[in-house]
Parts: sequence; structure tokens; C-alpha cells
Amino acid sequence: MGIHTGEKCIVCGQVFTDADDVVVCPECGTPYHRACWQKNGACINLPLHESGKSWESTKPREETRNTRICPDCGTGNPEDATHCSHCGKPFLRPEEQQEGTPTLREQLQQAAERMGSADPTCGLNEEQKLDGERLEDVANFVEQNNLYYLPKFLRFSKGGRISLNFPCLLFPQYYLAYRKMWAAALIVMGIMLLLKIPQSLQQMQILLPDYLPTLRQTGAPAELLQTFQAFSSRLDAHETLLYNAAMISSYLEIIISILLGLFGNRLYYRFVLRKVHKLVQEDVSPDMKRRRLRQEGGVNGWFLVAMLGIQMGASIIFSLIMMLVILLS
Repeated sequence: MGIHTGEKCIVCGQVFTDADDVVVCPECGTPYHRACWQKNGACINLPLHESGKSWESTKPREETRNTRICPDCGTGNPEDATHCSHCGKPFLRPEEQQEGTPTLREQLQQAAERMGSADPTCGLNEEQKLDGERLEDVANFVEQNNLYYLPKFLRFSKGGRISLNFPCLLFPQYYLAYRKMWAAALIVMGIMLLLKIPQSLQQMQILLPDYLPTLRQTGAPAELLQTFQAFSSRLDAHETLLYNAAMISSYLEIIISILLGLFGNRLYYRFVLRKVHKLVQEDVSPDMKRRRLRQEGGVNGWFLVAMLGIQMGASIIFSLIMMLVILLS
């Protein structure tokens, strides 16, 4: 007996049987007939999505009390079964189990993961359009973490805009590079480096007076000491301006990070659509098109490492330029 056998599909109202092809919403776990899911194109159990809760079985507790659920395929088995009657997976004896039988939520998550790995569209209608592009093409381009992105992309195609992305909030340029959005990554990095200038000048204004005695003790040339002293005096003359500029730049950094965290998924959605639209115009076979989409899309950890190296190099060059400004001032 399947895990959803006896439950009702909220679209057609029919009871699920063992022979039915059942899929679940990757967000709330509501079960549907695959045909019903594809007909609607998305989960219609909006109250669960709005409340953040998960679907729960409506079966009486007595029906499932003596049922052993297979953690691999979700089939119900007699409590004393030694292996799954559907997929043949052997069950651990009670003394061998460390965490017990998976909860319904865990089983639904496992089912969603299995569905996502076998089907890049995660059970959605592959012919459905996302602002003119086939969902299957978009899924092949995204490739990694479709269970997270496709439901959000569906909301964007219906007018949604805001969706929190924590990696993009905390590490915007690295997230963008990881997702192969190089132009956006370099622009964000450049803006962040420019916003560091007032903060760096303020730090120099604070630290230079304490650093000058150390330079004298080390026997630094008098010309160098005079240059640093003159530069320190100029910074002191604009202390209030530097403080205000540093505060403003800090706030701007925070605001930019928040905006990228809120609109990062939307930015990625537009990037995916542009790339997919360009790639599907190529006159190639369906298999080649699928390979091209996955080659151009997905993620690349080396791009993240490259962005880290670029930012470190840019920071070093920036520091050298600041030092040159001091010496020539």
C-alpha cells in the first residue's frame, strides 16, 4: 500500500489507489495525481504555503499504526515485514535502527528529492511557459537545485518579484559568479570596492597618528615621515567629512546586500530566460540542445574561486593605489 493510498486528491476529489501515479508539492507536500498537477501547473493548496505548514495525512491513526513505511519508495508494509513488498529494500531490525522510521515529512522530502533527480522539471508540466520559454528548457539550464528554483520561477512568471535568497544576501558577488552571472558579479564587486574607499580613508585617519612613532623608531627616511605626517594632517582636517562618508557607504553596502538578497532570485530568473532564449534558437538536435543548456547553465565552483581571487587581487591593487596617493600627495 502506497503512503498516499486512501487519501484524496484536492483537485479531482478522487481517492488515491496503489496504481495511481502520485506526485507531491516540493514545498508543502500536498499529494496530487500527476495529471492533476500538470493540469494546474502548480500547487493549489495556498493556505499551507501562506502559513508555512506541511500537508498532513487525513487517515485515522489506527490505519497506519501497524504499518511500516519503506524509506525508499514510501510503500506501506505489515509491521513485521522484513523487506519492502514493492522495491525489496530490507528493513533494519529495531535494535539496528538509530533514528527510527522516518517521519511523514522526511518521507515526502525523500520522495521530492527522488522525483527531482529523475525528472529535472520535478513533476511539473514540461511544456508550461515561463515568460515564453519552456519549463523543461529552463529546468535543464538551472540543473542544480530545481526543487528550490522552479516554484519561485513559476511565481515570477505570474508577477511575483520578491524572494529571499540568503547566499545572495550574505555573499552576493560569490553567489552571482557561482551561478555564472559574471557581468553582475563584477559590477557588484566594483561597487562594493568603491564603497570601501571612505571607510579605508577613515581608518587611515585614525591609525596614522599611532603608526608614525613606529616609523620613526624603525629609522624611516625623513622624507617618508614628512609625507605621512602631511597626509595625516589633511585627513584630520576632513575628519567630520570622512566620518559621514564612511557611515553613508556602510549603510549603502547594507542596503545593496538586502536588495540583492530580496531580488537575487528574480535577477537569476531574468538571466536564465535570456540565456535559454538564445540557446534554443540554435539549429541543433534535441539531445544537443539539452547538453548545451546544461553546459551553459548550472553552477561552477571554480568560478566562485576565481571571483575570490579577482577580489583579493583588486583589493591589493586598491591598497597600492592608496599608498601611491599618499606618497605623491
